[in-house]
Amino acid sequence: DGYDEIHQLQNLYVSNRLNEWNAKTIVSCRSQYLYNKEHPNLYFTPLENEREQPHLLQTLFVSPFSQDQIKQYLESSHNNNVAAPSYEEMIAIPGLQDLVTTPFLLKLTVEALPEILARYANSSSLLQERQQLTQTDLYKSFVRRWFERQEQKLIDSGHITSDKPDQKPIFWRYCQLLALEMHTHNLSWLSAEDERFSVYFENDAETEMLRSACPIKKTEDKIGFWHESLGMHFVAQMIYQESISEENTPAQHQVATIEHSE
Repeated sequence: DGYDEIHQLQNLYVSNRLNEWNAKTIVSCRSQYLYNKEHPNLYFTPLENEREQPHLLQTLFVSPFSQDQIKQYLESSHNNNVAAPSYEEMIAIPGLQDLVTTPFLLKLTVEALPEILARYANSSSLLQERQQLTQTDLYKSFVRRWFERQEQKLIDSGHITSDKPDQKPIFWRYCQLLALEMHTHNLSWLSAEDERFSVYFENDAETEMLRSACPIKKTEDKIGFWHESLGMHFVAQMIYQESISEENTPAQHQVATIEHSE
């Protein structure tokens, strides 16, 4: 389970001598980990006498949850006395319906959303404003939990050590800059072949680690965030953080910075 977490691009059949096993093997891997590899199946294809045996490899993709499956999960949570949100409360939040199609994000939503909804229940703000505030808080929870999870996976796999500086701010910055590029060029997806964005798609170990840690997905030869609203969240947070930083910067320092840049 988790070929993408070992961060070693080699043929799994050969490196683990699966030809010596009298068994069928199931290997899982996030598709975005292999998005820029020319022939990704070669990392899993059985070999006999150093010749590929593609007929021995079967590739399957896990489908996202359907609306009915999401409703069933919520109903099961209610039946087990879990304070889960209703389906109607979930889909009222912009972009959320398309995000909660994976087990991790659906579970996180069930855990976090009730408290966030309660936080703004008595707010005098308009409904649209409350939904926007709820989305912002929920996305913050999504990203924080996701980066914590990915950092721990990298520690467990030995690709970063526990004494290494906190990697989550680096994940944040990569996502913010990527989202800003997409927003600036009015794009929902980026192509790895577009030279304007080549810095985000390098094959060095550091960049591959950043890509694997970020909430992005792949379709054919392009990548993008799980949902466009998530990319906008990174842009909004980046703008907010920079505005706060400017407010806390003494005026003399701001003038000196501007003069230096000129």
